[in-house]
Amino acid sequence: DIIKVDKSFLDTLNSNSTQIILSMIKKLSVESNSKVIVEGVEDKKQLSCLKDIGFRYIQGFYFSKPYKP
Repeated sequence: DIIKVDKSFLDTLNSNSTQIILSMIKKLSVESNSKVIVEGVEDKKQLSCLKDIGFRYIQGFYFSKPYKP
């Protein structure tokens, strides 16, 4: 149902190979009718790049710190 993308991909987001991998993950999610959640977004540049690829579900410190119940 859900594919989770680890923060480690965002550490090398400027790399062409990382962007290709993320694009393939997005394509796989469309073909398998799955949602993708990208973890670890820390700044606007990362958010913009992920939106350009087509990711809709994004979480990380850019939005808020983890909630402690």
